[in-house]
Amino acid sequence: MFKLMYNGVQSPSFLKVTGVDQYLLPEIEHYTTSVVGSYGDVDGGVRFGKKVFKVNYIIQYDGKHNDTYYIDAMAVWLMGNDHKVSKLQLDDSGEYYMARVSDATDFGDAILYGSGTITFTAANPRRYASKETSVTLAKTGATTVNYGGYVPALPVFTIVCPSGTKSIRIENTVTGDFVLVSGNLTGTITIDNNRKFVALGNEKRMDLLDISSDWLTLLKGSQKLTVAVTGTAVTSITMKYTVVK
Repeated sequence: MFKLMYNGVQSPSFLKVTGVDQYLLPEIEHYTTSVVGSYGDVDGGVRFGKKVFKVNYIIQYDGKHNDTYYIDAMAVWLMGNDHKVSKLQLDDSGEYYMARVSDATDFGDAILYGSGTITFTAANPRRYASKETSVTLAKTGATTVNYGGYVPALPVFTIVCPSGTKSIRIENTVTGDFVLVSGNLTGTITIDNNRKFVALGNEKRMDLLDISSDWLTLLKGSQKLTVAVTGTAVTSITMKYTVVK
């Protein structure tokens, strides 16, 4: 069901949306390379650009307020997260894009004519799930994970280690990538594959990361994550990620 929200706030009640224009795919920029002695160019792939949403609306006047009321209400709503990139929701699923309001939005003409258009631009064209998915991994051995997103996810692992835990190795058997941390691991280890860091407690500890490690990703479909521990067995391993479409 259609539901327009920006930064978690419902659009003003006087705003009736008559349509949302959006491209099915984000902007795509094609790359080609010329090769001497060949006909035409070699296809070098594509780069995905922004995605644009144009919200068409009419204003339903209640006869009780002057123009300033409508202008101020729209300005506060479109401010989002202090004019920063904010969550844009177009239905009641809770899924969202990270978007910014176009500088070209002019509400003055809308007040005059009773209708207008708001343009939202998502520099990152991907749609995010409403909340993180949390999976408890087996403390040793394999755990099957079924990822439903179209874009690979970058998970965050939180591992509780008692005294005597020496190393932890986590591998995605589909990709063959693994991450290995070793040392005195007593406490809570965080391996953030998204922001690319390792922490012990509240302290960033990149020295614990083995040089042969890769940052893990989750691919669409079923895959197994295997855990191997040396020294004292860990207390728990939790993986969190956001589904991206």
